Amino acid sequence: MGPLEDTIAAVATPWGVGGIGIVRLSGELSFPIADKIFRGRVLPSQVQSHTIHYGWIVDPKSGEEIDEVLLFLMRGPSTYTKEDVVEVSAHGGPFLIKRILGLVTDLGARPAERGEFTYRAFVRGRIDLSQAEAILDLIEAQTLGGQRIAARQLKGELSSSLRELREGISSLLVEVEANLDFPDEGIGGGDFTPRLPPLLAKVDAFISSYRGGKALRKGIKVVFVGRRNVGKSTLFNRILGVDRAIVTPYAGTTRDSLEARIEREGMPFCLVDTAGWGKAANPVERAATQRSLSELKEADLLLFLVDSSQALSEDDYRIWELTQGKERILVKNKIDLPPKVAHQGLVGEGVEVSAQEGRGIEELWREIKGRLFDSRPLDGSQFLLSDLRHWRSLQGIRRDLVRAQDALGRGLGEAAVVNLRGTLQGIGELTGAEVSPDILEGIFSRFCIGK
Repeated sequence: MGPLEDTIAAVATPWGVGGIGIVRLSGELSFPIADKIFRGRVLPSQVQSHTIHYGWIVDPKSGEEIDEVLLFLMRGPSTYTKEDVVEVSAHGGPFLIKRILGLVTDLGARPAERGEFTYRAFVRGRIDLSQAEAILDLIEAQTLGGQRIAARQLKGELSSSLRELREGISSLLVEVEANLDFPDEGIGGGDFTPRLPPLLAKVDAFISSYRGGKALRKGIKVVFVGRRNVGKSTLFNRILGVDRAIVTPYAGTTRDSLEARIEREGMPFCLVDTAGWGKAANPVERAATQRSLSELKEADLLLFLVDSSQALSEDDYRIWELTQGKERILVKNKIDLPPKVAHQGLVGEGVEVSAQEGRGIEELWREIKGRLFDSRPLDGSQFLLSDLRHWRSLQGIRRDLVRAQDALGRGLGEAAVVNLRGTLQGIGELTGAEVSPDILEGIFSRFCIGK
């Protein structure tokens, strides 16, 4: 990022023709620049903060009137960046907006870098790093649940919990160090191990919520697998409610993976119908099988379909073994056809469905939800961890807490101190109090210019 002393400017709305376009400035030159380019009933630098004024943008060199605008004037520190901020709301033509941006940069403002407005809000202490990330999550939210999680994080729910965790660990660390320095004083009684489980419980609660939070934020990839002609495409179409996949009585109709996205109970799903597995008779079928294998690697959940009206084949058993270690549900399709065969050798009873008639679909959805999530509602009404960086940091914090607990249990106070300090560093990485420039660059580079 450039120097914080600079006044920065950027277009805060998407490029292209639109109803309005906004040019945003932040920094000490914001009001002086507004004085030079705005013609209205009042001088911008003389008005009350957080007011909107009607007028025209003019070229200060020629006096040419360029556009009829509204000017939003905000004085720091009660602004997004805690600096003086000016926003010009003009008509949304790309050439027009670019010309207004050119006027303000000619008068001393520097073009902002990606995420630089939010970066300044972070550096100046208006938000911590987790809240900065929540802003991006809020912008990118694709479901109601994902939007709610981001909003709760932006309000500071994660930050507040991390502060409580830091306070609890800091208090314990002080007492352990005091006990080492002044053993005869008996500070804290010398037995600190009961203090660790409540702290670990807080960390574990966040870690366990990540799966549901990630699902709401990025979606759940559910891949349909099975040998040929077990009804994968029929079930795929049934769940979607439309005929996306071609269905015929002939084995091997599906030759390539087919994706579709749906939302159910506020959760985004990416459903993938794969080609049926079996002995490949030609290069096309071999390529289809390889494509199916690649889909398995990225799946959050597999729906392993078998034909309940037939005995299991070698291909069924081979696919079952190949998918060991993946989260999967055994789906016994074609229950509308006699006879039903008891499938021996496959773990779990599975879910019985008739993709053709639509029977068992709701039971399958309940099983999907039960496999992927715990009992917490996935509508954003409870806070769920949703960021991979946060999850990794909390895993490290948990590891250090467990090591500290073990060290205290064995009377190794010095080792416990080292690990407790490690937890505090991990919390600092989460909030941004102790974070490397590379991590900051990686986070703020994901923002658009103008935010």
